[in-house]
Amino acid sequence: MTKGIYLGFVAIVLLLGFVFWQPALAGTPSLDQCTCTHSSRSGAFVTNATACWLTIDTQIEWCDITVQTLEDPSSSTSQTVATLFDNVNDVESLLKIFQDEFDRFAASTESSSSGRLDIQKAKERIPIRLAGNRDKIGECVAAFRDASFGKSGMSLTGDENFRCGVGQASGWLRIEFRIGDVWLAYVLSPGRKVVP
Repeated sequence: MTKGIYLGFVAIVLLLGFVFWQPALAGTPSLDQCTCTHSSRSGAFVTNATACWLTIDTQIEWCDITVQTLEDPSSSTSQTVATLFDNVNDVESLLKIFQDEFDRFAASTESSSSGRLDIQKAKERIPIRLAGNRDKIGECVAAFRDASFGKSGMSLTGDENFRCGVGQASGWLRIEFRIGDVWLAYVLSPGRKVVP
């Protein structure tokens, strides 16, 4: 191989390497890229879920979606939403509802752990995060109820260990807990209130 052909070959390899390497640098992971509310242009999503647990590590662009309930007239989501709305002023009941939802998730996760979430640490921290954010949880559930009746949502707010909000367009409730290096998020569709 002559020197000119060799240099041309190296230049082509470097150029192709740069072209194929570039897209990996283009995207910055965001909360919108890990959702079970609606499809997005990039990232992961589920289109027929009404409640999910999302484990998100933005440092390594990693997301795990655990669907808790799918669209189904007999699903438990409608009952969960109805119970939240009926207890919007009873923070103790709200905390118990979210703890129960987490316990269901934890039971299924222990048998098929994704590896990024330390479920034992989550079981220790979630009750503490819930109890320490009582007012914020009440505020978010009230915004969730109001959004289901046509009012605007609530931007995601909180601190370095807890945040919650209600989607402006979707009306979905999103409650997030930091567990080590990942955020564990519970997202719930507004659904419809069950009439007894």
